[in-house]
Amino acid sequence: MRAVKGLILLIPLLFSVACNGVVLPVRSEPTASPTVIPTSTFRFPTLTPAPTPVPPTATAVQVPGWIADFSDPILKATSERRPDYQDEFSPYNQGWFIPNPANSRRPFFANVQEGALFLELPEGGTRKGLTVYSPKLLFKDFVLSFDFKFGKTEPDDILRFEFYQTPEKRVALDLSKNESWTFYWKFYSDLQSSSGAYDYFSPEYLNVTIIMQGNECAVYLNHDPVNYFGDCRTLPIGRPTPLTMTLHLLGTGRPALVQIDHVKVWDLEKIPGLP
Repeated sequence: MRAVKGLILLIPLLFSVACNGVVLPVRSEPTASPTVIPTSTFRFPTLTPAPTPVPPTATAVQVPGWIADFSDPILKATSERRPDYQDEFSPYNQGWFIPNPANSRRPFFANVQEGALFLELPEGGTRKGLTVYSPKLLFKDFVLSFDFKFGKTEPDDILRFEFYQTPEKRVALDLSKNESWTFYWKFYSDLQSSSGAYDYFSPEYLNVTIIMQGNECAVYLNHDPVNYFGDCRTLPIGRPTPLTMTLHLLGTGRPALVQIDHVKVWDLEKIPGLP
């Protein structure tokens, strides 16, 4: 009976709440707060694939303006006199050689044909490098000029000029088929280098001029200066040997070919009045 009376009293109250728009609170179950796990501030580096190297641009090396102070008097002096050594590679020329590891006194004759010196690596050859030299290039301070062009070769094949002062002292210029160059010197563990790009219009020849006097060195490509080192060689410079100045073809195991022509060398020790 009491339950009936309670229900009768609750009905008017619910009716009043509905009419006045009052919303009764709804009880909800409490939610758990997220657990925060403290972390260290150290983060392992994200490993990403190495980017593809961007070919060097012509502005990769800023040639100092005062390179002219070094090279201009030398180039002017050499332009007014005959080279001390010149080779146009006639069919009868046998003045360039390939070292013979088995007998240093009997080197192989280098390949001279069609009025040029050929540096060639065969298909599948075990050698990935070829060295040629002339025993007549016994110069200490000099201007060397020659023309070259790549034949059938891979983009990463390299023509290298090297001045081999001693096993610990050397200066080298690398010219790659991919139209990039690197000029560097090494003295024991010290190594300095710079690189850039050059324009190569196959099958045209490209002229290379290298100037070395004292411990200064400069490189010109097609008669434009591309690099200079003020300390590329350490003094005193020893007496040159037949293998002091060499040309190399560095290959990848596939056919490679470089032609060299119009080699000229001026002995700067014979030119009076140079700084």
